[in-house]
Amino acid sequence: MKVVVGSKNKIKLQVVEQVFTKEFSESLIAVAGCHAESGGSDQPMGLEETKEGAKNRALHSKEQIPEADYWVGIEGGLVAVDSNLYCVAWMCIISKQEKMSLTHTASFLIPSEIAKKIKSGQELSDAANEVLGSESSNRDTIGILTDYPCGILHPSINSSSAAFH
Repeated sequence: MKVVVGSKNKIKLQVVEQVFTKEFSESLIAVAGCHAESGGSDQPMGLEETKEGAKNRALHSKEQIPEADYWVGIEGGLVAVDSNLYCVAWMCIISKQEKMSLTHTASFLIPSEIAKKIKSGQELSDAANEVLGSESSNRDTIGILTDYPCGILHPSINSSSAAFH
């Protein structure tokens, strides 16, 4: 089974490989990444922009590499509630049968020190790395905030497989 991800980010590729391996344990899974634009800002704000970013990445990956079984887009973004910022990620999966599924993680409160840096113009990953001393190349932001290797697969959210149903 060939799966194309609208990103070359190694964390996103690992997430997709883990999700598909869990869902299709009988199949040999080949995951490939490609550059795919989200169509949104570098730091998506709100559920809608973040969702559209995931959808656009999946659609653009399908345009670039049409010979696959599935195309996936993952987009992380921020949601403002009252004076707080929350981190959320959306996943869009498109099958070769043209079925599109969307799901998202739970939201995670951004610590106030990181939120201040974001409100002054920094992107989430840069602000989190600066404050927490972590490297986003090793973990996604939800993973950094929850101290879990890959946040979108965190047991408390496990929304990724919901995209298949």
